[in-house]
Amino acid sequence: MTLEQRRAARAFTDVQAVAAAHAEGTVGRQRYGSLALKLPALVRTAGLCQALHFLQARKDGGAARTLLLHLTGQLERVDPAITGVETLLAATNDGAPQGSELSEVAVDSLLRRTREAALPDYLRLSRETVAVGNWYSRLTRSVLKVEPGEDPQDDPGAAVP
Repeated sequence: MTLEQRRAARAFTDVQAVAAAHAEGTVGRQRYGSLALKLPALVRTAGLCQALHFLQARKDGGAARTLLLHLTGQLERVDPAITGVETLLAATNDGAPQGSELSEVAVDSLLRRTREAALPDYLRLSRETVAVGNWYSRLTRSVLKVEPGEDPQDDPGAAVP
């Protein structure tokens, strides 16, 4: 399987999970879709670290957190310093983080890595995020049926960070 196929397969699985969790036309589906559509441009304009922290700070009922978890799963493939949920689940034993704590550990791992990475690693993570973000954007349109401008939280007068 090629790199693009791995990116696409993982993104397809992730977007299908969102589709299964949220019926067509629901707010959660639209919020996730809107964030996924904006992700590549946000990374290009604001930078990876700022874009990911923007997602972390977003209060939208979990859509941004879900997208961050999906990105963590994608980026742990290219950077061993990032620990995704699947890796944490494989290592889980008594006393290890569970449920939402597990998600927090995974997302914190991604955010910490982007803050502390050396320039070559940061650039590689940025390029990979844009590449996987393009897949999430494409699949959001085809699977979730979300188009740009459909985010219920969008404020037309708000500036993009």
